[in-house]
Amino acid sequence: MKEPKNDKHVHSGQESKVTVDANKTPIFYTNSVFVGSDNYGVVLDFAQRVGPTNDQNIVARVGMSAEHAKSLVKVLNENLEKYER
Repeated sequence: MKEPKNDKHVHSGQESKVTVDANKTPIFYTNSVFVGSDNYGVVLDFAQRVGPTNDQNIVARVGMSAEHAKSLVKVLNENLEKYER
């Protein structure tokens, strides 16, 4: 699958250019996301199911501020709404 080399996104109200090297930046498939939070932020643990069991293997962890997590939810909702049309 050929990945786009450049993409644009909005961060903090400013447009920026994002470059992705598809040969160096892996894509991890996830079956599950575990969410932890405290007063300072959110941690998302992305996991894959191990074979036919209910065991989960964490493949990536992403931490962010609560404000950033709110922005992520907004962007995800906008993209899912476009997908569902």
